[in-house]
Amino acid sequence: MKVRSWATPLTSGSFILMAVTGTLMFFKIRIGQVTVAHEFFSLLFVLGCIFHIVANWNPMRQYLTRGKSRLVIIGFVVLTVVALLPLVPQEKNRGNSMYKASAVLLNAPLPTVASLTGQDIDKLVANLEAKGIPANTQETIHEMASKAHLEPWTVLGIALEGYTPAMGRD
Repeated sequence: MKVRSWATPLTSGSFILMAVTGTLMFFKIRIGQVTVAHEFFSLLFVLGCIFHIVANWNPMRQYLTRGKSRLVIIGFVVLTVVALLPLVPQEKNRGNSMYKASAVLLNAPLPTVASLTGQDIDKLVANLEAKGIPANTQETIHEMASKAHLEPWTVLGIALEGYTPAMGRD
């Protein structure tokens, strides 16, 4: 297998996927399996980039000797390091009561979610399973979402379909 024959098609194809899914995620458009595709197929993009660097090693070395090219590459290395630093508290919403209430539901066992929302556990399980989410009464929404490769908020939204809020009623 020639690395060069795979480098550009793999990099180009995976870039298209990363660009589309990344743009949708940036604008909070969570349709289909956008997040899952972006996360998993980003590894193909990385692999394609590695192949591309290996296949074009001599031109890459020349880029590193040029001032502007070197500055751009160093700039992105610095941005990568800064992105990995915990400069902002990870739980920026921890004081928000809506966030706290959601966290309780995401981390509670399914029977607790059913009880808190006034739903029949069997109907809740049936609804989740009808949507393709294997429901286990010993697991949390978060655990089920992880196993189903879905966002926890997506699974929580499905779990709450049978919930009718009683707030504001007399």
